[in-house]
Amino acid sequence: MRSLKTIPIVVMIITQLFVGGCAERELPTSPCTFDISVDLVQATKAKFCVTPSNQKAYYYADIVAPEDADFNLSLDQVIAGRLDEVKQLYEDLLREGDPVTNFEDMYLFRGTHSFFYKSLDDDADHRLVFAQIDPESRVPIGAPAEMRFHTRSLKWIEGQRFSVTIENNLLVITPLVEGVPYAWDYVRKAVLDDDFLGNQELFLYELMAMYEEYNFTSFASAVGTEVWDLDKSVSPMMEGEAYVLAVAGYEDGEFTSEVYSILFRYRKSGSQILSSWDDE
Repeated sequence: MRSLKTIPIVVMIITQLFVGGCAERELPTSPCTFDISVDLVQATKAKFCVTPSNQKAYYYADIVAPEDADFNLSLDQVIAGRLDEVKQLYEDLLREGDPVTNFEDMYLFRGTHSFFYKSLDDDADHRLVFAQIDPESRVPIGAPAEMRFHTRSLKWIEGQRFSVTIENNLLVITPLVEGVPYAWDYVRKAVLDDDFLGNQELFLYELMAMYEEYNFTSFASAVGTEVWDLDKSVSPMMEGEAYVLAVAGYEDGEFTSEVYSILFRYRKSGSQILSSWDDE
């Protein structure tokens, strides 16, 4: 029969193990480091994956462009300044009575996260900055981290323009410079105005960036003359609606020419071009 004298010792050992285990648990305020992997760096886009050593930690992440006023400041100054900005934005939202979520969900990240930055300056230095943040006091924990990278030069096809005609609802796009790829698509003018501020460049840029995410760029890219039947569009065209076609040179995930556009009205009996860049 086991002696009762051993029971307090066993209990004490179990208690110590439990307390020790709690002390080793990751908490949001447990200091962490960041592992940063580079997935893509192009002329105007960059993609990174960040893995914090503490998956429960909250952290701030941002990119500093060469034209930003704080580009040449120290890392600590950059983090402090940008944290002050987002905290002020959050306080403004609260003061204005906007229905907002908590601060950490709006401005901080948690766990492994992929970052896809777009509209970067080509052939330029950039800074990717990170800092672990205490979610309650909203101040940095430990030393911040950064990665510097340089975007590549943007390839440009001089003299690239496009001829566009519509006949019997066949849309025909012919590039002036043959043999180089380009991207194109069209959207209802009402959608362009509401979702893309009426900017065809923004529309085509965001569209191709989305296709890149899913390796689907071939759907909206071509080489040579392209012929498309408007009556067989994947999304049915709306009778009498105005549409904007956007087209630009596109290669290796970047535009290689200006974005040109035409405005046309769709009708099953025969669509009509209303205006083009040559009319401007």
